[in-house]
Amino acid sequence: MSIDEECPICGGKRFNYDRLNNSYICTTCGYVMEISMSIRMDPPFQKTERKTIGRKVDGELMDIKTRIKLPLEKYLEEMYLELENLRRFFPTVKEVDIQLAKKILKRYIGRSGRKIRRRKRELALSLLYLSTKINKIYPLSSKEIYSVAKKLKLSVRDIRRITKDIMKKLDIKIMPRYEDEEREILNKIWRELGRDKKVNELIRKIHKAVKEKKIGVGKTKKTIIASIAYIAYKIYGYNVSQDKIASIVGISSVPLRNMVKEIMLNVYFEVLL
Repeated sequence: MSIDEECPICGGKRFNYDRLNNSYICTTCGYVMEISMSIRMDPPFQKTERKTIGRKVDGELMDIKTRIKLPLEKYLEEMYLELENLRRFFPTVKEVDIQLAKKILKRYIGRSGRKIRRRKRELALSLLYLSTKINKIYPLSSKEIYSVAKKLKLSVRDIRRITKDIMKKLDIKIMPRYEDEEREILNKIWRELGRDKKVNELIRKIHKAVKEKKIGVGKTKKTIIASIAYIAYKIYGYNVSQDKIASIVGISSVPLRNMVKEIMLNVYFEVLL
């Protein structure tokens, strides 16, 4: 390279820059010129601060690493709108559930460092599911969530993955509500099939025997209660199928069928007609 100074030995003006020793070497005679000498030139290959953190996309700044459009307020507004739009598919979702879903979203973004690459609708469905489970007013079942997802042609697999990620990052644990949950399951069945004093008494007896003999370990409360109710209604002559009971409580008919067989083989009871 050529600079404005001359070599004091040979008068040459071409130098090589030595980055290791931070000096200039004359290409003609090999004389070493220190930078402290009157050379007023910045060393080549000097690193400068990177002033741009993103690139323009459709008139908005997008962070290259996170791929979230800035500012964050606009992203939150769009997510709030998605929550309100999806609410129409779930008549039981209350305003308090929506507010909690918004709080979970803000915490999730803060904990994830805004590195969210989720689809808005899948994320909104996961938030609604978790908020109703936490509030316990009328918790949505996974079957209800997946049913709406299929209607909207959304990925059920992504919804499961997002829900698990939110619960892991925010340390959310959905605790089972034993007595309340059993009552809620029975209420669903009673609303569809009607109350019957004899049937209810038989349900109570079978349920007590199931608990004493520890039948159905590892099964969900829905499966156990639905199986007991099916047996009781069937014994007293009600025209009810396993598929119908499973649909009422929101489970698959396969575990219900297995649970019914297990109860019938291990529990003995008297029926008063």
